[in-house]
Amino acid sequence: MFGVRSARGRAIGASLTLLLFLVSVAIVATWRTQSDGSQREALEQRAAVVAALENARAQFYRGATLLTAAVFAEDAVPFTDSYRQAQDVGDSSLEKARSGLIAIGETDQIAALDSFAEQMGQVREDVDAVLVFSVTADRPTRVELGLQYYPQLWPRVDAMMGDLGALSSEQQAELVAAGAAADRASDTTLTLLIGFSMFAFLGGAATLSVLVVSVVRPLASLQESARAVASGNLEARAKVAGPEEVASLARDFNEMVAQRGRAEEALRESEARYKALFAGAPEGMLVADLQTKQFRHVNPAICRMFGYTEEEFLRIGVADIHPKESLGYVLAEFEAQARGEKLLASDLPCQRKDGSLFYADVNAIMVVLDGHRCNVGFFTDVTERKQAEEALRESEERFRLAINATKDGLWEWDIRTNQEFFSPRWCEIIGYSFDDPELPHTYTSWASRIHPDDYDRVVSAMTNHLEKGTRYDVDYRHRYKSGEYRWQNSKGQAVLGESGKPIKMVGCISDITERKRAEEALREQARRDPLTGVLNHGAIVGEMRSLISTGEDATPWAVAMIDVDHLKVMNDTYGHQAGDAVLVEVAAALSQDGALVGRYGGDEFVAILRGADRAAAEGYRSKATDALAGATVTDPQTGASVRAEASIGLAVYPEDGSTLADLIKVSDSTMYAVKRQRPVRRPSPRKHAPDRKAA
Repeated sequence: MFGVRSARGRAIGASLTLLLFLVSVAIVATWRTQSDGSQREALEQRAAVVAALENARAQFYRGATLLTAAVFAEDAVPFTDSYRQAQDVGDSSLEKARSGLIAIGETDQIAALDSFAEQMGQVREDVDAVLVFSVTADRPTRVELGLQYYPQLWPRVDAMMGDLGALSSEQQAELVAAGAAADRASDTTLTLLIGFSMFAFLGGAATLSVLVVSVVRPLASLQESARAVASGNLEARAKVAGPEEVASLARDFNEMVAQRGRAEEALRESEARYKALFAGAPEGMLVADLQTKQFRHVNPAICRMFGYTEEEFLRIGVADIHPKESLGYVLAEFEAQARGEKLLASDLPCQRKDGSLFYADVNAIMVVLDGHRCNVGFFTDVTERKQAEEALRESEERFRLAINATKDGLWEWDIRTNQEFFSPRWCEIIGYSFDDPELPHTYTSWASRIHPDDYDRVVSAMTNHLEKGTRYDVDYRHRYKSGEYRWQNSKGQAVLGESGKPIKMVGCISDITERKRAEEALREQARRDPLTGVLNHGAIVGEMRSLISTGEDATPWAVAMIDVDHLKVMNDTYGHQAGDAVLVEVAAALSQDGALVGRYGGDEFVAILRGADRAAAEGYRSKATDALAGATVTDPQTGASVRAEASIGLAVYPEDGSTLADLIKVSDSTMYAVKRQRPVRRPSPRKHAPDRKAA
């Protein structure tokens, strides 16, 4: 189990050798077996005590060295685990030594060993209290803790190791004395037995001496190397010699020192990289002392930004690079960043060496450099951005004033989110307040209010604008809050994104209902005969053409051609005023049963009878004739009554013709047929009327 290279193996080997000699002597001197056996048993127990004490001492030294290694290692966990293992082995050895002392009845030595164990427990509690924090801490923190704690720990450990060494030495001395007593107790008469006893004693003492020397010398070398490392000599190495436990401890120590050297080299490289980054950073960087507000480090970018040299910067502080009127605000931001309450201070006014001002965003973090708490600030010139923001605010204010001043309602449609913005005036036009919950600011809210007959036309106009770039300027009817559809004109323009595709559309609306009504009145007036109020020639002909163009299903309808009888005679006899009155009466008599009446010529009218077959057309003619029978006009000068008479001819579509010319021809022909059947009756001349030549 234990090799001869280990201290415990050597101790056991020495004990077995000594036991062999004692057994040989016992064989020779059987009569001394009981007495010598008890003495040798006590001697073996004392030797085991000595070996256990030395092993405990070695393990405790090893644990202290591992603690030192844990402080400087990048990862402290492996070293702290090995430290606890060494402490456990040392405790086990102390317990074995105590059991041996109890067996041989060494009461004073037991008390000394218990006192040592109590002191060691106190040291371990202190160490464990530090380990709880340092295991999870970073390397610089562990180094700082080690420098604070180990100068107090090592003297206590050295003193306790000295006590443990003294206890071991005392036991060794008592072991030698016990061996001598055993030898002296041997039968002086048995020379051979005495020789064998002396040989056994000398062999055991020599083995123990070699064992002690093989442990103490390597430990002394390890201690000397540890002191050299502590003084800063990272080239120092412990000699790997002695028992395996001590040799392993030396190898671990050497590896710990090598790791520390590598760590310090990495730290130097990291510092070099930091300095290179600091000097080459495009952002301006300042390191300011939190207490004095003076600058400790600057980079070239900040020198260019403010116009100072590095030497000039290091002679000034925070108050020298900001306008006096803004210094209170700047220092408040500086302190807030130092407390960790914020990282970014925006739009700080800064003053260059030449007195000119600019604005900067400053990101800052608090660090400790060379024992000083400092703010490291990263400066970004945002003057152009601030000017642009100010210009944007002014533009937005002008836009807001323009919105409030215009009579049009402005809108903006975000195509990506389908959200719309309706200005207060836009909402007011259609009868809503700006924040009325019944009017969501969405595309759907607008589109759902378009008149069904206009919807496709409006959407098509907007789609063509977005896809083809055509002009969006459309009139349509829109439903207002009252439920009434009113006419609006909407104009808009697409806004393109970076990809060249529309991302939003902006425009305005205006209520054009009154304009539309005026236009409709003008259009209707242009279609009407100014005298009679019925459709004029062009309008009535257009209506007939429209019916023919849509009459593919051969739905019947009729045309009535009406000629006012004797109109020229009336004009010549009573004057045009009377003739005009007759025309008005005829137009009124014809306008019944849904007939669409138009003045075809001077004394001719046309009536369109939608959906009328021949029977219905005849019924209309009968009613119109009856209406005309009672229609009279009184001449204001003579008081004479003038009857309004007319002849009516009919043509039915498509029975009598499928073209406009055919229908006019047939209706005109039947009208003259009716006229020929009626006797000619001329009106009486009016009184005092001038002679007129009859046509």
